[in-house]
Amino acid sequence: MSESTAAARPVVVGVDGSGASLRALEWAVEEAQLRRAPLRVVHAITRPVYDVPVGPAPLAPVGEEARKQAQLLLEDAHARVSGLAPEVGVETQSAVGFPAAVMLSQSRDACLVAVGARGLGGVGAIVVGSVGVELAARAACPVAVLPDNAIDDQPGERGVVVGVDGSLPGEHALAFAFEEARARGVGVIAVHAWSRPVLPETILVPTAPITVNLASFGMAARELLEQTLAPLRERFPDVKVTARAVQGHAGGSLIDAAGGADLLVVGSRGFGGFTGLLLGSVGQAVLHHAPCPVVVVRPN
Repeated sequence: MSESTAAARPVVVGVDGSGASLRALEWAVEEAQLRRAPLRVVHAITRPVYDVPVGPAPLAPVGEEARKQAQLLLEDAHARVSGLAPEVGVETQSAVGFPAAVMLSQSRDACLVAVGARGLGGVGAIVVGSVGVELAARAACPVAVLPDNAIDDQPGERGVVVGVDGSLPGEHALAFAFEEARARGVGVIAVHAWSRPVLPETILVPTAPITVNLASFGMAARELLEQTLAPLRERFPDVKVTARAVQGHAGGSLIDAAGGADLLVVGSRGFGGFTGLLLGSVGQAVLHHAPCPVVVVRPN
């Protein structure tokens, strides 16, 4: 991470007064310290919806009380940042709009956006909040989502876990992971998951029994992993690398490797018409179940 880039582009964190957003704030402060970057704390003021019996519900104007609450929330966040890291430059902003839209706009000039996995909404408390998923799929910069189930000092290997699949989004995620690992003084745990090939149940004219040499698939997976890592090893010679080619589902393998990790990094595919497709099944899985902060990197 270059100092000039970090100084020009802030770490942005969304706060709403929930415990998850406070965890995101604390994590964002640490990230700003690592990057020597300024911190921007943002709160979205959501317009209330009029209750009408028929037709679309119009948005009500934002009242003075909502603006006062936003100001108090941001003042409290500013004080927290000053107490945690007085050397970090911090600014606060509030904007009227839906949280996802506000944070997407903020991502355009940010080096990183951080949010809690769940905010104050009721329905979103069941799964990872829609704001985190929307940002991870569409933001203009990497997005960190802080889980509710993170456990400090849990057993496992410290480091930055990253998924490797040979794709362009995966390459961007790898570069981000190595930069983060170097800044944190930890190693990279690179995980490439491979699966047994799916064979047809029947063949019209069978000539011989079908056999699958799993060892050859495992060897090919290890070769792909090492080839992908080679330029990163050369670029970051001071970063320790642990390469793991494992048989299994990519999402589950990454979650298993993330126990005790500082961070889990995945790439976002960056195409498709729906948010779930944009993010991909691996991104969805780790956002919902990872035991540590997750960063989703898009190939912007």
